[in-house]
Amino acid sequence: MAPVTHLIQTTGVNFEKIVTRECFQPTKPSPLPLLHICVDTWKLQPQCVMMVGDHLDDLLCGRNANCVTVLLKNSTNSHFAPQADFVVNSLAEIVLLLREGFELAPRTVQSKQ
Repeated sequence: MAPVTHLIQTTGVNFEKIVTRECFQPTKPSPLPLLHICVDTWKLQPQCVMMVGDHLDDLLCGRNANCVTVLLKNSTNSHFAPQADFVVNSLAEIVLLLREGFELAPRTVQSKQ
């Protein structure tokens, strides 16, 4: 929970609900944590949600939950790009995706390799 505490303290943002790896089992790459957030908490269909992450577990979780997936690229994770619907270099680029809109090609459920 230390990263979450740091985020809250540095941004001053008060989140209504935070779900971390410690809060939910099974953990990513299972889609269940994300489906819990989408359906049970937010009352949204998963295809209306964008899962942003920097690791393969994040992308597989999102993909298997039927969410749009975005890889936040860094110096060590570009090899995960084929698993993502979109790849961005910064969070600001996600705003452009949302403003401009996008279409997804059909895909299949994948497992961690």
